[in-house]
Amino acid sequence: MHSVSFDQVLGKRPIALLFSTPQFCISRVCGPVNRCRGRAPAPVRQPDHLHPRGVYAHNQPSKGLRAQLKAFHLRTEPWLFTINRQGIITGRLEGAFGTTELTQALKAALR
Repeated sequence: MHSVSFDQVLGKRPIALLFSTPQFCISRVCGPVNRCRGRAPAPVRQPDHLHPRGVYAHNQPSKGLRAQLKAFHLRTEPWLFTINRQGIITGRLEGAFGTTELTQALKAALR
């Protein structure tokens, strides 16, 4: 999850990019969303799963969002983006989602 960087794989391999932080999640759905990733069927686990470390600067909500979320113009969490080999966003999920929605988004990135 943290072994490859976004710029190394963008436009080369499918990506599942998840912005969430269970420890400080304001919406309280980040933990379940993170656990959902492990429940996706094996054939759709092929995208690189990227999870930027933390949502808040220095893991302190009072310091505001990290630059990565600002770059994507995100003001809430969690968010999942799936991106195909060509670098095109094929799926976008905000807030709570389950295995079915995750699987559909991952399949779209693999097409």
